[in-house]
Amino acid sequence: MRRSLQLLSKGTSFLTVKVACTAELSDLKCLVVRTPREVLNIIALDSLLIIDKLIVNNERAAISIGNVNYLMISSYIMNLVLFPCMEHLDVTKLKSEYSQRAVMLNLQYLEDVLVLKLPENCPLLSTFTSDIKYIKKLENLQLLKSCTNDMIKELGENCPNMNYINISFSTDVENKCLPDLLNLKKITYLNISSTSISINTYKIILNKLKLITNISWSENYIEEILTDIDEEILKNKVTFEGKIKAPKILVERCPNIKSLTLETSEIIDLTPISEFCNLENITLNGVNFALCNLENIFRGLGSMLRDLYLKSVEDLKISTIIECCERLQSLSIENCKFSSDEINTVPSMSHFLSLTKLSLMSNTGDTWYLNNVKYYKNLKSLNADSVDGFDDDFFKEAFENDAFKKLNEFAVRIGGRLSIRTANLLIDSCPDLKVIGYLHEWTGLNTLDTEKIVEGIWENNYNLKVWLHG
Repeated sequence: MRRSLQLLSKGTSFLTVKVACTAELSDLKCLVVRTPREVLNIIALDSLLIIDKLIVNNERAAISIGNVNYLMISSYIMNLVLFPCMEHLDVTKLKSEYSQRAVMLNLQYLEDVLVLKLPENCPLLSTFTSDIKYIKKLENLQLLKSCTNDMIKELGENCPNMNYINISFSTDVENKCLPDLLNLKKITYLNISSTSISINTYKIILNKLKLITNISWSENYIEEILTDIDEEILKNKVTFEGKIKAPKILVERCPNIKSLTLETSEIIDLTPISEFCNLENITLNGVNFALCNLENIFRGLGSMLRDLYLKSVEDLKISTIIECCERLQSLSIENCKFSSDEINTVPSMSHFLSLTKLSLMSNTGDTWYLNNVKYYKNLKSLNADSVDGFDDDFFKEAFENDAFKKLNEFAVRIGGRLSIRTANLLIDSCPDLKVIGYLHEWTGLNTLDTEKIVEGIWENNYNLKVWLHG
């Protein structure tokens, strides 16, 4: 694979590179026959990213041989690892449009693919539509913004096992595709929010496809839908994503909700949400913590929550979450403004022992909370961006407090001064560390330091990925 692209970068003729690709493909196919399916899936997914990086680094060859020829070569190379037995394919992770196009051209060979995630501005949509008939085992499709009526028709005719579809924001999906959607008898998750499908058509879908377990609708408030559907149909709904004005109606009509996503900039009393008995995951976007009475929610069901995602929340009272969310496993806080409330915390509080995943992005007023982050002793994943308090001294103190030693992913972008000291501390103190990043965005690292870190990982044969930038 690398040899073929090296030939390109040296100006070798298109025909010679094509022959090299064909030879490599033949050798690899022989190996594939002798490799277990589950191993192939792992190899293929990792190899896709490696090849994508090679294609990105050699895109200058497209100037000399032409875009069409470079795309064809990319397609040949991608074919090396697009094994027919691949079950999961996430095209959104590929950075090069050549890579994405190459995958789309080879999609017809992936007859065993079950899960397919495509980019929002997906290339070669007509090719994908015509090739759906080859991927009859497909169960899960995620295609935001770019889905069409013709795709829905092909899915309804060729993919009888479809159970998960997210085509939100695809404005080319219209009411006339209703008969084709109704052909998807096994569908359990359907997100057609912000498409051109009307609220009345959505009601028909929910009434007819009774296996659907989610309600996802952001065009307007959901109460009209909830009051026009039989209660028995709503009892199996476990996921809600949308806007509400009367949360009491949601609680009464959909009592078994486990995952809740609310987005609103209005002042609404959300206290009734605390009456849910099975709620485990909450996502809140654009709410005011105090004015919407979020404290009542966390006081009422904080001990039940496992995942909490807060975005653009005003007056965030983090002390309440620390006190009440004692079994929380994942916490994400993005673009939030913290309140000034503080409490006396101790490392033995249940919240600090339960959390395993923390993400902090571009927040303000969070100084007090950051001083308590060092108490998370069982944290496995830390992701941060624009956190000024995260510097060498912070992590040195955290490790002295026995925090962060169970990390397997450390991904910190622009923030305080991080240097090779923190990198070495992580590598030496975290035996389960699998990812460290984003080194090019650490203000205390120069090029030589980064090279030393990478060389040390290679020399010691550590099973550790290095992310240079996001």
